[in-house]
Amino acid sequence: MAKRLENFQNHTHPTKPEHIDDRARCHLPGVPRSIYSGISQFVQPPGYVVLLNEFGHSPRIIPLDGRPHLGENIRLWQGSSRGHWDGNTLVVETINTNGKWLDVIGDFHSDSLKVVERFNFTGPDQIRYEATLEDPKVFTAPWKIGLALRRNKEPGFELLEEACVEGERDSTRMLHDAPGAAGPRTP
Repeated sequence: MAKRLENFQNHTHPTKPEHIDDRARCHLPGVPRSIYSGISQFVQPPGYVVLLNEFGHSPRIIPLDGRPHLGENIRLWQGSSRGHWDGNTLVVETINTNGKWLDVIGDFHSDSLKVVERFNFTGPDQIRYEATLEDPKVFTAPWKIGLALRRNKEPGFELLEEACVEGERDSTRMLHDAPGAAGPRTP
């Protein structure tokens, strides 16, 4: 709770780099944040489900063939995801993430985070999304989030490039512009 409070109190005027949201630094949002913080496109080549996220052009490749997760020493922004079908529901387990933030106000997780997502196809244009987050280093018990995902049926719709890293200067600006921070203030 103390770390969450510190993050919350410093997220608008960060005094240390770790107070800056991962997305503001152009890092990939991680799981489950990539689902609820942008536009995604689902593609299903044989043996996989691929989630294409508009933010940072971050494809999430989910094997469906029962292979094991990557070794625990391999940490990825989107984690190591493995999926399988349970009837009409895609179930995906993700571990080995290296992102730390769950949202913009500093709710966070540790390297022990495990996320089990359920994508339940409730109709031709809607998916009921539910994620169970388990992290014994941060949370006293597993907890869930859920939302409805709807198909975009706009003619000609396509994901756009979000080129965040190429021009990213916000992190340095945020630290220099924080009240009481040393360094020049930017216009």
